Amino acid sequence: MSAPVEIAQGIESQLTAPLYGLDPKERHGSLLALLKKELAYACERNRRFRNYVEHWPVHFHAADTLADLDGNSRGSISFNNSSVRPYSFPPVSRS
Repeated sequence: MSAPVEIAQGIESQLTAPLYGLDPKERHGSLLALLKKELAYACERNRRFRNYVEHWPVHFHAADTLADLDGNSRGSISFNNSSVRPYSFPPVSRS
């Protein structure tokens, strides 16, 4: 079976599984395995993406948790050297 078909079937099984049908550890494990397959496939297909992933603090094959795969050692996703944070509204001035 080809990698894209395996990935598609994995995604389909995740989407069709009952929300609370799996133990959280089982769900985490199956999501982690699926993400590793997707990353491996993407790395095979795109040299630049592979280079990006190879510079993550934890190699995706060695990842034990989904958090290990965020590509950032600080534990939050960042773009252009600025961490993504929730938007906060400016204070309302009362006159």
